[in-house]
Amino acid sequence: MILHDPQPVLRDEIERALDVGLVGAWYCVGVGDGDGLRGVMAFDHIRRDDCELHAAGIPGFMTPGLLRECGRVVFDVLGCQRVTIRVRKSNIRLQRAAERAGFKHEGWMRRFFGDEDAALMGLLASEYPYHVQRQQTPNRSCA
Repeated sequence: MILHDPQPVLRDEIERALDVGLVGAWYCVGVGDGDGLRGVMAFDHIRRDDCELHAAGIPGFMTPGLLRECGRVVFDVLGCQRVTIRVRKSNIRLQRAAERAGFKHEGWMRRFFGDEDAALMGLLASEYPYHVQRQQTPNRSCA
């Protein structure tokens, strides 16, 4: 079951789970089952051109359905042109999951997590495999 929470109802719990302080406007997509929340993906620093993704959960929570829904939220609901994620260098599993979702490795941020470097990864709307480009309505006015 995919859950949406664009409101600050669970903000404190989400920030604790992600070990991050969400900045400005934010949107959260989580996945749960009968036993509770299995994982959460939160977007903050939301601007027209970019937003940042934070993710935390039990292994395997990032299902293809959740990734498709997150892309729909970022590109179709929030209207961003790209999404950025920073992943601990040691978190190979999350880096691979991001690559499978279409993210490209863009570089390293040294000591980003204090004790560890971060892989900087990005995904453009045009690269997202499930993104449907909105068609422009033709201008039918006569001059």
